[in-house]
Amino acid sequence: MEKKRYIPVKGRKIYVEKELFDEYNRIRSRQCYHNNKYAAATCELKETDQDRHCESVEETVMRDFDKSQLMRAIRTLPLKEQEILYWIYVENLSEVKAGRKLGVNSKTLHSQKQRILKKLRLMLT
Repeated sequence: MEKKRYIPVKGRKIYVEKELFDEYNRIRSRQCYHNNKYAAATCELKETDQDRHCESVEETVMRDFDKSQLMRAIRTLPLKEQEILYWIYVENLSEVKAGRKLGVNSKTLHSQKQRILKKLRLMLT
């Protein structure tokens, strides 16, 4: 039987899968310098060090948890709907170009995308 893993988020213990637990511990062990203080965090370097953004471990875990939940929901969609999301959000094509790739009118694609996003929102609430 697999060991249950919990991480603290906003004062509560949340059950997470092994991958997320391992990532949490990896991030927690890193430190970044921000505002003359060390904090367990992840850093995104932007154009200059002054624009450095440090995200708390809890924020990172919740973002990753949300992303994981979203990926699970997307995998439950029919392949045609997954393909629409792929061309628009992964390949970053406009609805017009994605519509051409999929052989659909851009207006039709737009309404299909809206229905898919609504379906995902319902799955995630």
